[in-house]
Amino acid sequence: MRRAVICSLLLLCFVQASAEVLKVTQPERHNLMASAGYWIDEGENTSLGRVMAQNFTPMGETAVANFGYSKHPVWMKFRFDYDVEATGIDWYFDLGTSQFRDVILFHYRDDYLLEHQEVRQNTPFNERSVLHRQLAFKLNMEPGRQTIYVKVTAWTGIAVKPAI
Repeated sequence: MRRAVICSLLLLCFVQASAEVLKVTQPERHNLMASAGYWIDEGENTSLGRVMAQNFTPMGETAVANFGYSKHPVWMKFRFDYDVEATGIDWYFDLGTSQFRDVILFHYRDDYLLEHQEVRQNTPFNERSVLHRQLAFKLNMEPGRQTIYVKVTAWTGIAVKPAI
């Protein structure tokens, strides 16, 4: 029987190289705010390689990251070390909202791309990778340093309460 683990990611805004890296060793809730950051993509179609080279601004430790309205995409970055020995655990990344135009997720282990997932404004609910009222993505976790990049565009203000 598989268990679902949802770990709090309570984010705020912007990550730099000095941000802490959380160690995930137990299948339980984890606050990832100290390891999270954001960057506003004023170029709008910046390549992932250029995004990865940016200095993300640390997000802080609040429950919700509220960016307000941005005509530009907002990139968020989450880093943590995953070392859970338990098997049969399903991990999900949940943004805590369903109000975005487009969401693109890139999940890396060390320097290896594990997965790339998208939910666009015209993606029917029954075609999403996770049938959930919020925008959620199933993660294929492997031991090592995890980095998740999420690109969000919206017609309205951007406020997220992400969790894994």
